[in-house]
Amino acid sequence: MAINYSYPEIGALATGDLLTVVDISNGNRTNTLEIGDLSSYIITTSSLTNGSGTAAAIPKWSDADTLTDSLMSETASSINVTGDLNASNDLIAGRDLTVTRTANISDLVTTGTAVIGGNITGNNNVIALNDVSVGNDLTVVNDVSISNGLVVTGGTEVNALTINAALEDGSGTEGTSGQILSSTGTATQWIDVEAQTFSSLTTTGTSGAATLVAGVLNVPQYVSSAPAYTSSFISISQSGTGEPTAAFLSNDAGLVLGTDTRMGTGEYYFTFTGTPPDEDNVMIVLPGGLRNGGYSFITLVSEYRNSGQLFINSYGVNGSGALIATDIGFGGDNSIIVEIRVFN
Repeated sequence: MAINYSYPEIGALATGDLLTVVDISNGNRTNTLEIGDLSSYIITTSSLTNGSGTAAAIPKWSDADTLTDSLMSETASSINVTGDLNASNDLIAGRDLTVTRTANISDLVTTGTAVIGGNITGNNNVIALNDVSVGNDLTVVNDVSISNGLVVTGGTEVNALTINAALEDGSGTEGTSGQILSSTGTATQWIDVEAQTFSSLTTTGTSGAATLVAGVLNVPQYVSSAPAYTSSFISISQSGTGEPTAAFLSNDAGLVLGTDTRMGTGEYYFTFTGTPPDEDNVMIVLPGGLRNGGYSFITLVSEYRNSGQLFINSYGVNGSGALIATDIGFGGDNSIIVEIRVFN
């Protein structure tokens, strides 16, 4: 038998080239083996591949027999894609789907939350069974079907909403020129705008907007808050040493005048009949800058008592600054106006 190394070297291996092997399972007989069978045996039984990878990375074949890292990796609860994800068919996410780049999707169906940081280009249907949060612009070329509510959480203000096509109501009917879209309580309906008339007027309530129902216009009667006080203005006239005369210029406080009496020089006494106000709720406002025939400056002092009595004292100021009792009408006719405020 020839020595192995004495055989000439083969030029190029082929799958069908033969090797001589010792078959230990068959009494150590010498048999032949094809190169292709040996290759398949090594790869299948020993799981041998070329290349290297990173822990948690999902591998890919860089060629026919070499593995390397792909753009995808796996954590405990998610699959992460660091590049673009092109889905030529349906993309179904049973849990959250987070996209930080542009998503070109034919059909997107998610039963969880879809958070997309880049643009969404939907050439076909985008179906969301739960919430869809859009942080930037949302451009839709075709139909948008919303089976539940549409909630805008980025702010309560919508800068502009432009609808270039027909808008259908709940029954699928497009409105005609001049119609408005109205709520039926459970859906929407296009209705004609008609002049509203009323046959009767009511004034029920003290707040809220006016309403027009079945020809009845109700306008609530708004009640303004009560003023802090009501006033009565009294003109008091007196001449020389005669009795004073009092008369109302206005009487919003509803007072009733009784007697007018001069008790002495510069001392006047007035009474109010009926039910006079309590002294704790009464304020007397007296004029200033008065003069009479004897003094160029007169000071008035008042006192009101619960029994409906009003006392007014008049004093002139002499050259030394002393107060001297003097009549309002000293030296001729004179009058003053007194305000009586009754607080609520």
